[in-house]
Amino acid sequence: MSTTPILSPIEAVEALVEFFSTRLLLKRYRFSHRGMNDQLPEHVTACQQEFTSLALAAVSGVAKGDALDAMDWMEKCSAFSEKWMEVCHWVSPKKFREHLTATIGAAWVH
Repeated sequence: MSTTPILSPIEAVEALVEFFSTRLLLKRYRFSHRGMNDQLPEHVTACQQEFTSLALAAVSGVAKGDALDAMDWMEKCSAFSEKWMEVCHWVSPKKFREHLTATIGAAWVH
């Protein structure tokens, strides 16, 4: 069941990336725990870019009117979390789905 979107697709991606950067990255990689001039290690930047790509894929599908496959996204979130466990906390497929439903009205198929 979809809801009325409250964010534009761009705002939805920005919100997901912001949440990722402030809550899902391990503390030692968060902006608040490093110096102002400290560059992120290359692998952390790669992780953030991959997460942004995941968010863009989900939001793009919704913007085209596609219903997202809940099982597919569970697998994507789990694979991402496993790949990047040294950089970030587990990405909950349920929370990811709830965010997209609440913010942009994503519809899901099971």
